[in-house]
Amino acid sequence: MTEPINTYSAMNDEIAKILRMSGEQPDLYAAQYIEELQAEVERLRDKNERLKDALRSIATTSESWGTKRVTMNVYQQLARLSEIARDALR
Repeated sequence: MTEPINTYSAMNDEIAKILRMSGEQPDLYAAQYIEELQAEVERLRDKNERLKDALRSIATTSESWGTKRVTMNVYQQLARLSEIARDALR
């Protein structure tokens, strides 16, 4: 059984460049696939960060429920968080 190989964004970029230099269809296909996967990873990382930010904000908001001035602020934050979560899940 082979050992797992760690992958890195910079290495993926270099491999895709090398594959594109050959000009051969299978290599071009592989390069395109690597680039598409890398873009999807970045999109998912961004989505994950937005969801983490939303959860941190919910935690902060829930700690503030006891104060009177917070009612409208809480409502506005929850509406904003709902939009962030909805966008992140797309």
